[in-house]
Amino acid sequence: MSYKVTLALPKGDYYFGTYELNFELESVPTKALWVDHRGMKIGNYKVNDVPVEEEGAFYDHRITLPTKSLKVGSNTVTLSLWNKYRKDGVGLHSFIDPEDGEQYMYT
Repeated sequence: MSYKVTLALPKGDYYFGTYELNFELESVPTKALWVDHRGMKIGNYKVNDVPVEEEGAFYDHRITLPTKSLKVGSNTVTLSLWNKYRKDGVGLHSFIDPEDGEQYMYT
């Protein structure tokens, strides 16, 4: 399994980006697979280059991978993400220092 993540981290409250997940399957699952995602919104969601437009594909921090789009062998999931910088100890944090006006990030 491998991930390729590209993020744009602008000053402000939100960031955005894309990710690509590549993985191998020995057999097509009979139960739904999902990817954990703490983001606010996803878009341009595709599994093996097939757009996923199913209602509820992203719900409760899970992105469901439709079994009909999965195949034996190599699989690729791509999507765009949009999220808010966090302030609760989970995820990507952003802090704008009032002294120098610079934005600092930490996870």
